[in-house]
Amino acid sequence: MNTHRDEHSCKIAMRLSKLLDVDEAPWRVTFLETRRLYHLRSKMVPAGCIIKDQWNVGADKRTSNQLVEAADLRTINASRKPMQRGKILEADTWTDIELA
Repeated sequence: MNTHRDEHSCKIAMRLSKLLDVDEAPWRVTFLETRRLYHLRSKMVPAGCIIKDQWNVGADKRTSNQLVEAADLRTINASRKPMQRGKILEADTWTDIELA
């Protein structure tokens, strides 16, 4: 069961990272922060509260609030991407983005 959960969060984090970031350094931060936020959400559901407030993002630490704030901005930017491209990405396009 952990494999599927981790696989899902990895796919979401990778697609968001590759959609928003071109350079490797910001791509890695986006990827790691998105996975941590997904993990935070997964921990909150059964407990009904935030389990911890410090999350490792590579060599750095983030608070839960910092992860949520970063996710808010990324959601806005991801929503704008189709407008900038002039079209919504089709299913096959995601493979190209993931392999880039």
